[in-house]
Amino acid sequence: MDQVTLLTPAHGEADLSLGTANTLLSALTPTFVNALRLQRMIHAVSAFLCFQAYILACTTLYASKIVALNGWLATKVSASTSATWVWYAWESQTCRALRKKAFHEVATFILGGGQTVFLMVFWPGWLVLGPVAGGVWMMVG
Repeated sequence: MDQVTLLTPAHGEADLSLGTANTLLSALTPTFVNALRLQRMIHAVSAFLCFQAYILACTTLYASKIVALNGWLATKVSASTSATWVWYAWESQTCRALRKKAFHEVATFILGGGQTVFLMVFWPGWLVLGPVAGGVWMMVG
């Protein structure tokens, strides 16, 4: 093949004539216009909904911060009030008398015959004897 044949345009007819293309375009133009209108309406509605969701989220966040602050303040006030009332109750005459009686009973029990019971319960050797007894029980068991 020579170079001239490669550079010349083809002599065949186009599949679509110019008149057919215009007819097809003029038939589809209302469809494209309606599609464009629908896209613009969807855009407007979605933009409005997104803006409303943003406003709602900001308002909800602000309201939750206010509620959390009020809850924290109420807790702080009630805790300090409770601590004050507990202190008053602890320092009352009745509670002092009960504490004095309880201390006397514990001291009498420890210094009297209860020393053996305390020694058996709180003896540090149980930390050694307990695992040894458990090991023997598992091996023999």
